[in-house]
Amino acid sequence: MKAVIGVDGSKYSEWALGWLGRIPFRVAPRVMAIHTIELNSARIRYLVRQIPRVGPAAEEILRVVSLEQPDLIVTGAKGRSAVARFLQGSVSAKLTRQSACTTLIIG
Repeated sequence: MKAVIGVDGSKYSEWALGWLGRIPFRVAPRVMAIHTIELNSARIRYLVRQIPRVGPAAEEILRVVSLEQPDLIVTGAKGRSAVARFLQGSVSAKLTRQSACTTLIIG
């Protein structure tokens, strides 16, 4: 099984990462952590096996999902910025609507 997790340094993405570690998979999944970096973001955090991407979070995660075809996407319910959510829409809502695989939203 393959899983993709979107991380942005918010407490919600940290919760999502924690939940992914608690899911009782029969076989441990291959996990890809995707950290999208908005051009106006100053805080950058790094995780093991992280795929850094520059651009709008939902679009970059969906781009990686279309290439890797994971079985599961895990994301936090909210990100770091209420302003970005207002202007661009919710990342988790876009992933749920546009992804062909199961999306787990933690928050």
